[in-house]
Amino acid sequence: MTKAQEIYRKQLLAIIHTHPFYKHAKISEAWGEFLSAWGVDSSAKLSVKELINLIAVMDGKEHPKPKDSLFATRSQIYAVHCLWQKVAKDTSERALMFFIRKVTKNLYLKVEHLKKKEASKVLIVLKKMENA
Repeated sequence: MTKAQEIYRKQLLAIIHTHPFYKHAKISEAWGEFLSAWGVDSSAKLSVKELINLIAVMDGKEHPKPKDSLFATRSQIYAVHCLWQKVAKDTSERALMFFIRKVTKNLYLKVEHLKKKEASKVLIVLKKMENA
């Protein structure tokens, strides 16, 4: 994070901690429950985008946008299935899951359970197989 980004983040935190909503929530001991919508217990753990969203929610302009999902996106899952159909001799779901286990070192029951980073690794390997 650059110096300017750090300053901006601290300014956002200052806005939050001087906001009337924050003061009221702190007095009524509801601040922790309010932050649970973002999956944290302290606003200091939020990213800049999340802090901006938090301020907008406190102003009543937006709804909470929780952190991005850790699981693979639909497009990643679709790409894994498509590439697997192109490169595999055995195109069964079971064979795909054993292939994913070899690449990620984790056994999953469904492709949908893959994490984003693991799906990226699987896609890279499948693309290399396709080009070989």
